[in-house]
Amino acid sequence: MDKKSILSYLKVGLILALIASICGISIALLNSVTAPIIENNAYLKEQETLSLIYDDATFENLNIDLEESNISKVYVAKKDEVVKGYVYIVSGKNAYGKIELMIGITDGVVTAVEIMTNTQSFGKLVNQYVDNLNDQEINNQNVFDLDVKCGATYGAKLVRSLIAVALEHYQGGFANE
Repeated sequence: MDKKSILSYLKVGLILALIASICGISIALLNSVTAPIIENNAYLKEQETLSLIYDDATFENLNIDLEESNISKVYVAKKDEVVKGYVYIVSGKNAYGKIELMIGITDGVVTAVEIMTNTQSFGKLVNQYVDNLNDQEINNQNVFDLDVKCGATYGAKLVRSLIAVALEHYQGGFANE
């Protein structure tokens, strides 16, 4: 290999390294600008969904030790210092995608289920399934009696199991309050 071809390879290598460095710095700067915006949007979405569960309540995040890996947050919903219910944010995934739900529970009964994230491959069918759940009275005794045949059976089973996790935690911690 002659000296001219070695210099040519070095020149190409340095140019590519410079381009990669510029791209890396650009991505880092863009992330530093957009990360707070993304975080704020997630917070606003969470607050909006909380108001769908209990529309006239204030919410307090209960910073409790959550052993269940599916539960990420628990809120208590209050109106005029009277507890209206509890809101669970639960998530799970299967081979077809991830689901994150917000579940409202009052007196041991699921009052509302809202989808926060749904990446299931049959996501529209899972959304319809969750919409139909809001017309039913779901508690610990009948949660596993829910019909999951909706065209997205695995997604429906995941939703049903997430509701069961929230109900089980509620029974263990808040049912007697």
